[in-house]
Amino acid sequence: MVDVDKAMAEVANYIVGPEEAENMLKKMKSSVGYMDDIQDGDIEVLVGALDFLRFQPNDPLISKGEEASWAGFIMEGSVGVMVGEKQVATLKGESLYANI
Repeated sequence: MVDVDKAMAEVANYIVGPEEAENMLKKMKSSVGYMDDIQDGDIEVLVGALDFLRFQPNDPLISKGEEASWAGFIMEGSVGVMVGEKQVATLKGESLYANI
């Protein structure tokens, strides 16, 4: 039997609310040139159309050999790239913005 309240509480850890998602997009827009043509109304549309998810430490995003089924931006924090048990790279949201 599934504990629905527990499952919903766990899911809530991953979902970013619309206000926070809007703030993330505005921060990203101010940091990267390729978003210069994005207007405030466009941000509202993106918040409504995209899924903004927060991953927990050590959550796998994709495994070697797995076909990608989505694309994403690192809005905050970082992602470790693991090969076997060894971390071979780190992708950071802040450096992503600075290097584009």
